[in-house]
Amino acid sequence: MTRPFSIQRGLLALACLGLACTQPGEGSQAGECGDGADNDANGLYDCDDPGCATSPLCTQAPIGDDDDSATAECVPCTGSYNIYSLADFASVMLCESISGSLLIEDMDASVTSIPQLTCLRRIDGELQFSQNAGLRDIDGLANLESVGDDLRLFFNTQLEHIDGLASVHTVGGTVAVDLSYSLLNVDGYANLSTIDEDLHIYDNPLLE
Repeated sequence: MTRPFSIQRGLLALACLGLACTQPGEGSQAGECGDGADNDANGLYDCDDPGCATSPLCTQAPIGDDDDSATAECVPCTGSYNIYSLADFASVMLCESISGSLLIEDMDASVTSIPQLTCLRRIDGELQFSQNAGLRDIDGLANLESVGDDLRLFFNTQLEHIDGLASVHTVGGTVAVDLSYSLLNVDGYANLSTIDEDLHIYDNPLLE
């Protein structure tokens, strides 16, 4: 599969052909270390590029790593978090639980996926994805097991699947999937055994 390439950086690379100029490295602009693109055209993407070595999106220690040299560990997080860009995910990268809600909304159309939130197991409040114009998957939530309040996916027009929710078994409120025009299936809910309120699936034309 062809991976995204930054058009702006590509034009700069062409302009530099035959000239003594230096192209900005990966991570020199906000969000580059999690956008799935090879922004500096060196064949390395996001956290694989040395330019992203110090990015909060790339410095998370593996779960269960007892190595004393590890610089980060999973921790409980207090309060609610509103995410509007890839850079905002830095505030929840190490959360193993969130006492409030996690609201991911209105992200730029260039954001097609979210970072791997490998620590996150539980959200006590609401989990919501709404009006994220370019989002195609939510695989970064693969370790999430429970949501204490509503789980809502609303008007994510490019969202193709919700496999990232496959580990969720309990939702304390309503589960809703609305206006996801590209959604092909809801297989990500296969392990969902408890919904305390309603299941609401509306206006997702590609669902069979």
